[in-house]
Amino acid sequence: YGTLDLDKHAFPVPLGYNHSYKNTWGDARGWGGRRMHEGTDIFASYGTPVRATSYGVIEMKGWNRFGGWRIGIRDVNNTYHYFAHLNGFAKDIAIGQVVEPGTIIGSVGSSGYGPPGTAGKFPPHLHYGMYKDNGYIEWSFDPYPHLRAWERAERKARKR
Repeated sequence: YGTLDLDKHAFPVPLGYNHSYKNTWGDARGWGGRRMHEGTDIFASYGTPVRATSYGVIEMKGWNRFGGWRIGIRDVNNTYHYFAHLNGFAKDIAIGQVVEPGTIIGSVGSSGYGPPGTAGKFPPHLHYGMYKDNGYIEWSFDPYPHLRAWERAERKARKR
């Protein structure tokens, strides 16, 4: 009857594209000072499409000196999905836009670690992070189990 499954998710990289990832959440990072890695890196070729993982609203789009070209999407459960190191944005993506799982939002790149336009300081990949916010503080949590589940579910659905 035209209902939506608001709990639906998509793996951030289309499964037909070559990609690899492992759990890197919590690993040490050094550029810009000692800090913790707050996401999972999905390695893929430059230009590989990057997709929204859930229903949500685009809250942030632009440059960040660590993440380069990045997009932030807040989902219906108040989880913030962070997509960083993009090569560029999809043509019609705008702050305030509602997206659904699988919407192309940009492409894999190697932007970041410097002023706007800095790229190529590391291999192309998508940094994918997830955050919660209770109105007082925001904290990251490990996206790896979610990514594995979403990838498995998509592979299973493709076989049907």
